[in-house]
Amino acid sequence: MPIDALVPKNAPGFLEAGPLPAIAIHVSKLSPRQRLLHSAEKLFAEYGIDAVGLRDIAADAGFKNANSLTYHFGSKDNLVREVMLAGATDAENCGRQRLNALHNNGTPMTVRSVIMVLCAPTLKQAVTPSYALLARQMMLTQRDFFFTLLGDDLLLTVVLCHEMMRNLVDSVPPEIMDDRIRLFDLYFNDFVATRHVHIGLGTDEGRWASPMMIEHFLDTAEAVLTTPPSPDSLAATQAFELGRD
Repeated sequence: MPIDALVPKNAPGFLEAGPLPAIAIHVSKLSPRQRLLHSAEKLFAEYGIDAVGLRDIAADAGFKNANSLTYHFGSKDNLVREVMLAGATDAENCGRQRLNALHNNGTPMTVRSVIMVLCAPTLKQAVTPSYALLARQMMLTQRDFFFTLLGDDLLLTVVLCHEMMRNLVDSVPPEIMDDRIRLFDLYFNDFVATRHVHIGLGTDEGRWASPMMIEHFLDTAEAVLTTPPSPDSLAATQAFELGRD
């Protein structure tokens, strides 16, 4: 199916592709509000949302107490929402630009190119590594809240890419493809988390930061989606679906 049939003509951002600079955060140049958001994102990603208190965030951002957080955000719940929405907005803008660039260039849509659109926000540093790790945590532990918070607008690229995957791999039964997309999402999130840890440790001789490792990931992610299902997989899926009726 051509991308024109999937991309809404009135979708903002799809007609405005452009280069995306890599993220370079200079904390000293951030406003007090931005410093608090930066510290919250970093600590939430490292320790988990429930384990981090307002005082922890304030101290990390260079404030003596949590009054500044209350002033800017009102509550921890509001702070969590702002952290997640800020990162999701950056991710969605990047995904829309990449998808639109493929469309404008007339590039044939393949499973691999769709995977690259989904991976672009993280691998091209349109979002911080901390946000990528935090989003992974949220999808694993608070998936319904995460997707409700982001809403349709900030998930448009993800929804479109998932639909393109289904159309491009029409040889795989839909019920199996849906599960494979879930597995792909988990695989990518774990790849990002593992890559971040190894790059931070700097003990792998540059392997995880190399283009080679990204290409290895793309090869295996594509295989997750496109490998023909085995007879055992087909039989197990049929048994499961019959059990639901």
